[in-house]
Amino acid sequence: MLSLPQKRILAVDVAEILRGEIAAGHWKDWLPAERALSDLLKISRPTLRRALKSLEHEKTIKPVHGRGHRILSRSAPAPAGREPVTVHLLSPDPLEQLRHYSHLWIAELHFKLFKSGHDFQIHHGTHYLRRGAERSLARLVSRNPGGVWILVHSSRIIQRWFTAHGIPAVITGSRHEGCDLPRVVVNMEAVCRHAAGELVRMGHRHIALIRLKTDRAGDLESDRGFSSGAQRAGNSITAHLLHYDEDTPEAIARTLQRMMRMSAPPTGILMAHASGYATAATWLSERGLRIPRDISLICREDDSFLQFLVPRPASYQYSPRNFALKIDSVVQRLIKQPAKTVPEIQIIPSYKPGNSVGPPGPRKSI
Repeated sequence: MLSLPQKRILAVDVAEILRGEIAAGHWKDWLPAERALSDLLKISRPTLRRALKSLEHEKTIKPVHGRGHRILSRSAPAPAGREPVTVHLLSPDPLEQLRHYSHLWIAELHFKLFKSGHDFQIHHGTHYLRRGAERSLARLVSRNPGGVWILVHSSRIIQRWFTAHGIPAVITGSRHEGCDLPRVVVNMEAVCRHAAGELVRMGHRHIALIRLKTDRAGDLESDRGFSSGAQRAGNSITAHLLHYDEDTPEAIARTLQRMMRMSAPPTGILMAHASGYATAATWLSERGLRIPRDISLICREDDSFLQFLVPRPASYQYSPRNFALKIDSVVQRLIKQPAKTVPEIQIIPSYKPGNSVGPPGPRKSI
């Protein structure tokens, strides 16, 4: 996955990214055309040409009139005194299904690892969740020995397999019981506890958390946090945990329909994902329920497209760059001392109130 350059000495950053992609073998004999590279890296043609010129001077590429730039060398020297280590990112979810923030921190992490002289490879596939996942993991690691692994959206099976085999790995997210791997985690339990409290503070007595049905640790922690946040407010609060089976608008709509048929339907809802928030907001609006006058919504995460929704959703935000820096710090420690215990790092997102939460209105039927 190609990193986007950061706003520093841009041509230098671009040259470093191109050098790393060449060394990784992502392009064979020729670089892509200048227009394609400019579009890919989101940079101007003059900036790209300055970067290409530096690669020409070091004999990495050679311009050929009418053809483009031929690749001459794939070497990418590691920093002095350190052997390069391959860092592997493993996701059981297809890359196109990862959330927007995940793509941002992965791009930033790729750039950080390249700067420190380490290769970065991504492995993904739903077969790491199915029966026989242990055999799939064994084949994967045997083909890629000696690296450090980053486990994204990892299941209980994945986490326990890496723990049992003593393979250096860091979990990005919550950790299942029986696993002692280091982790960098956004504290979803604290987020959902706060969200429940915020809805109660605004006067809601019937509230709900709606999320995709999974047994992943972060989702289970979300359930616990939401329930405990409601329990803190006393016995007058009813909190529902509603799960949909498929990550589709239709499945979310069926769950909302089931919720609205309750004798006392929730007036305050926490949606786990930004895509689910968009479905809920439009589905409710279609049925004449106004946000927040008739029903309040909060999103457990943030996404760039949420800023274009009206009213602006209340959500929880954290810096993808900061998340990448925390993961990189753990990875670097595992590279130096694989057997050393690394403490977990927790990130608490900040709550952005938006305009989607208000006091409960008169109960409406649909």
